[in-house]
Amino acid sequence: MKRIKRVTFKQVCNNALAECAARLQKRVREANSVAKIALTKKDRLTAYRAKNAALNHGLRVGLFKPRSDEKGRNHLLLVGSDIGRVHMPIRKLTSVNRQSLTIRTALGHRSLDAA
Repeated sequence: MKRIKRVTFKQVCNNALAECAARLQKRVREANSVAKIALTKKDRLTAYRAKNAALNHGLRVGLFKPRSDEKGRNHLLLVGSDIGRVHMPIRKLTSVNRQSLTIRTALGHRSLDAA
């Protein structure tokens, strides 16, 4: 008789977390794409606002990891997961995310107050 491998609670949580990160990353990418093809300033700003809100949420709950910009640009933060990364202006971080140790570490010596 074959043994049935049971799924543990931790495995279910990890699967759900990965699915949430993938959905949020998809939302970020779609908002970024819409912003780039938007015909009016209002539509572009609305799409970027949705993108930044999703990125801030992902940072706050730990779905996304912050990294410094690969080109060393002081005003940008590279945010994302294993699926993909997107640039985010540092000035668009929420106050909660500005205090995060992981974001401060990713930025290194740069000051968040100057951004």
